[in-house]
Order: sequence, then C-alpha cells, then structure tokens
Amino acid sequence: MHSEHNDTSVLQKELVVLLVEDDPADQTLIEWAFTYSKRPYDLRVVSDGVDALDYVSRRGIFGDPSKSPRPDIILLDINMPRVEGMTVLEALKGHNDFRSIPVIMLTTSARESDMELSKRLGARCFWTKPKTRDEYIELVHVINCFLVERNEEA
Repeated sequence: MHSEHNDTSVLQKELVVLLVEDDPADQTLIEWAFTYSKRPYDLRVVSDGVDALDYVSRRGIFGDPSKSPRPDIILLDINMPRVEGMTVLEALKGHNDFRSIPVIMLTTSARESDMELSKRLGARCFWTKPKTRDEYIELVHVINCFLVERNEEA
C-alpha cells in the first residue's frame, strides 16, 4: 500500500473529533465526509453547547473518559440551542485544560463580525457550512491539515 507520508503513524492514529451541531442533516453530511478521510477518526457528536461543555469537562453522561475521549479538534456550530457557539468557544479558550484544542467554527453566516469575534476568541478557523458534498470532503481535508500541523508542532 502506498503512503503519501513517510511517517505512517501520524496518519494511522485515530483522532477524536467532537462535532457540536444541532442540525441532524449537517451531522449526517459531516459523518459521511469523514468516510472519505485517509486517516481514522472517532467522530463524537453532541447537539448543543451545554453538551459540548459537559463532554470536554467530563460531566454528567460524559463522565467516563473511555466513552468521552479528549477531542483532538472541535467543529463548533455558532447558532445552537441552550448555549450558542461563541459562548462555548469563549469558555473553551478561557480554560487552561481546553485552550490547546483547535476549534473550527461552522456557520451558515458569512458575517464579518462573526468571523472577527471567532478569531478574537481563539478559533483556529471560521468555515461557512458546506453546500455540496465536495465542500464537506474539503472540510475534512482542512481538518487533516490542521491535525498534521498540530502534530508536527508537538
């Protein structure tokens, strides 16, 4: 089997992705896009900001670390019920234990103010939600690039 990278261990390590998304259709499309990834992923999905914060903090139903592994990256929708994405981002980046987890903001918004606030709060990237299957696959490619870069920095 041919590998594009000399260090196949980087590609073979299963990476944990936490998707925080309330729209079931978007959840399904992102799950589908990850099937096209060259690296193995453990995709965890929560539907709102409260569950996202409980997941990373291992509270409530997420208390067992074997059932809620630390995410290598978080895909975070901005507009959600209970606690919206910007509030979750601010909480994550304001906490020493979670600050280093890269966050990609996902949104239907292309508002400059949302992009600026995301960056100011510490998001790694602001991504307008894909409209086509190819754009979802491109999003997974971007995630791969972030994680390879992060692994090289470690």
